[in-house]
Amino acid sequence: MSYTKFLAGRDPQDPLSLSAIADIENSGLTPATLDDAGVTVFNGTAEELAAIIGIEVDRASHMIAGRAFIRFPYGGWDDGTATFERVKLIPGLSIEDGKVIKYLQPTGVSTRPYIVKQCRTAATSPTTPIIFTEGEKKTLKLMQHGQYAIGFAGVWNFRDKNADDVSITKALHQELMKFIWSARTVYLAFDADFATNPNVRKALIELSIHLYAANADVKFLTWPADRGKGIDDYLVGRPDPDMAIADLIQHATPLKSFLGKDHLKDVIDGIAKSASNTTCMELITKEIAPWLGVKPKTLLDDCKKRCRELVKYSKVTAKPTDIIEVKYAFEDGRLTRITAQGKTNIGDFEAHIEEVGHDETGDEHYRIVGKSVHGGDFSIRISAKDFADARKLKAAMEQGMGARDSISASEVNHIGPAIKRLSANTEIQHIRLFRRTGWVNTPDGYRFLIPGNDIPGHQLELTEGKMAYALSDTADLRKGLEALKSLLVAQDPEVTTLALTFVLQAPFGRLAGWEDERYCLFIKGKTGSLKTSFTQVLMSIWGPRFLSEDTLIKWGEGTTGNALTYHAAMATDMPLYVDNYKPTTGFGAKAFITAIHNILEGGEKDRMIDGSELRKSRKISAWPICTGEDIPDDDSASLARSVILHLKWESGKTNPELERAQQLGRHLSAIGRYWLMVLEQWRKDSNLTEGLKTLFTAKRTEWMRLLHQRFPTMVTSARIASNLASNELTWMILNQVPEFAPILKDFAAAHANGLMRAATELAHATTESNEAEVFLSTVRDLILSNRLKLRYPSSPVAEDIRNGLLNEPREISNLEGPETVHGWWERDGSLNAILGPVLDEVGKIRKTPLAISSRTLLSQLKERGAIASNDSDGNLKSRHVQGKTYKVLHLKASAVGGPTAGSAAGVPGNE
Repeated sequence: MSYTKFLAGRDPQDPLSLSAIADIENSGLTPATLDDAGVTVFNGTAEELAAIIGIEVDRASHMIAGRAFIRFPYGGWDDGTATFERVKLIPGLSIEDGKVIKYLQPTGVSTRPYIVKQCRTAATSPTTPIIFTEGEKKTLKLMQHGQYAIGFAGVWNFRDKNADDVSITKALHQELMKFIWSARTVYLAFDADFATNPNVRKALIELSIHLYAANADVKFLTWPADRGKGIDDYLVGRPDPDMAIADLIQHATPLKSFLGKDHLKDVIDGIAKSASNTTCMELITKEIAPWLGVKPKTLLDDCKKRCRELVKYSKVTAKPTDIIEVKYAFEDGRLTRITAQGKTNIGDFEAHIEEVGHDETGDEHYRIVGKSVHGGDFSIRISAKDFADARKLKAAMEQGMGARDSISASEVNHIGPAIKRLSANTEIQHIRLFRRTGWVNTPDGYRFLIPGNDIPGHQLELTEGKMAYALSDTADLRKGLEALKSLLVAQDPEVTTLALTFVLQAPFGRLAGWEDERYCLFIKGKTGSLKTSFTQVLMSIWGPRFLSEDTLIKWGEGTTGNALTYHAAMATDMPLYVDNYKPTTGFGAKAFITAIHNILEGGEKDRMIDGSELRKSRKISAWPICTGEDIPDDDSASLARSVILHLKWESGKTNPELERAQQLGRHLSAIGRYWLMVLEQWRKDSNLTEGLKTLFTAKRTEWMRLLHQRFPTMVTSARIASNLASNELTWMILNQVPEFAPILKDFAAAHANGLMRAATELAHATTESNEAEVFLSTVRDLILSNRLKLRYPSSPVAEDIRNGLLNEPREISNLEGPETVHGWWERDGSLNAILGPVLDEVGKIRKTPLAISSRTLLSQLKERGAIASNDSDGNLKSRHVQGKTYKVLHLKASAVGGPTAGSAAGVPGNE
């Protein structure tokens, strides 16, 4: 292995170089890993070392003698540029008390988490697990083996050292707050001595509580201490580190199982220091108490007591104005402030906080219920942030109370404190608030959140009226299965089976590890083909309201791209139905392509909210299902992320099977409920996801091989193979479900044939929409229509070329002149196209430029075998004509329909 970059110019045989290499090899790090992270050996002067770690030059001169330094750069969040470095000293530096300093960093700079650039890319992808560990080398070792890892230079450095110094609590470091932790699996892999080291154990428990409060799925990686203190030591000693990590993850200990009575004191201390407020503390203690074998109230009281102790011993001092005694009470149905000077009416109401909701972004929301003097009972929901804003709270309260009751303008600052204080003795319900469907992590395991599948302590608010997802309590499974039978034969089963599989695949996808393999189902059909009616009935598996026209999301009818992605963010792990695509509505093909890419690849765009603040964007995990007369065919990337189905039905002809399915449609959500019940049970099997990933890889490879055999010129075969493989595997799984199998078994051949039809459709569509094919096809049309000005060599050379006597033109005439010349023919019928002018003409006839660079176009043309020759660097061909050099795209005659020898004179467009 070559450590050239790592050694930064030092002699590889120098003793200090060898000691640095030995240290790295002890952790099993490869030169490639070091190079990617920018880790190098220090090879400079004492002055340079002093500048790096912020010490005096004299001290640096003393340290540098006989010592190697390994530099670990800490990159910035935006562009990865190093903001500071930590250095490891080899050997360490002994100090007066007998301790040895192994690492140094700039004086006065707070330590922060070690997050390499690759790991930062996973910040907004909560489906990506992250491992927390100690130190830079352990972090890099895990990253080297395909994991995403964050390291701490000290077990307590997950805290934000920039927080208020007098605060008894410490928030997660601001670097960590850039990550979405909700629903993310997090593994803690601190050194194996945590069981015997109280300081490490306390830090580990406090960090785990921070992450649990953020709704992460927290687990612990453990290994025998005699096999290595750190995880890098453990992995170096294993014959197959990748398998060793997989084994640790498979046997990871959940937080629920990790915590026990012997951890009670540390848990109390951790909650007291990490809970951001009392309501957060109440929620955490309520959920954690049963794991410790104590009562929630006892744990809460102990945590509050510990908070008081911490306040007592902290440097917090109260100002005289902070301790003025103010009491609040309800008198005669009104909120009253009571001081030594007397009573003051605050507002014409009684109210208390009945519910505290914690959403996935970490924000709190209060539900306030009360009764006003004249308006009667009322209820409002308000964010904790707006609750703290006296003006916004007053406006919300007065809107809830009605027109006849009011709040005193001079007492507005007392509304919030009064309601909170008077709510102290009431039973406040703590819930987790969601504004999207999908999988959530609960104390009882993973559950699927959708209206009608209630989860204690969780509340779902879908704020858009067209979000029709809701399982009916009155739906009957037997009748739902009857409707399903009719639906499968209401149209061609080779179509209906794939559509059914897609609609049930959406909640299964995350369980199978396919979130990044989502695709769009496009159901094509002419007017009268019943495509909308069929899809409405199919979607009613997830709620009978989908049968109503009012819930249809339609292209071009107020459904902008932003609105569509907003809907998609709420329809997490669900099919999102968008009806009636037409090229002439909703900004046409471009809007469709953009929307599909946004839904399948990204999240919502940041949007401005009140106060000129950016609303936090949400990740999108919806599975789009669209209907229309045709799908845009000029973007191979969006086509490759689709499965296209054709519905054929004679317009005006009755469809009794579809009518029967519609009549029983309100019972179809019983199928959705039963399927989710099965998935929730399967979700408890930790081996299922890994098994499905293995099956998926094998099935995708099988489809890729088949596609290449049948359609050797197709593009994006890997993406298409993924779509087909996941649909096929979902169908196989559905056939293992007891209630579904008796119905689906009769449609096995239809589903298999449907997959092959879809593969054929996609192969042809993506080949035709490939940018290179679009370019060549357009160039051929331009040549035939005389839109390109193409030249032959001037006479008498032209005559020789026509007679097949010359291989190369000696002189080209009329390349310079008032009109644009696009290129010239050669004897063998190949075309030298001057790329810029030709691309301009292609853009004009297509009314839009090709959406790729010239380099990418050249690469695609090479793959298709359309290039006749190019320069040695693989780019455009340099041709010298009339004393000038032209960069040309030299295309084969077979690619552009050019003339063969002896027939060149007859090419249209030549002069």
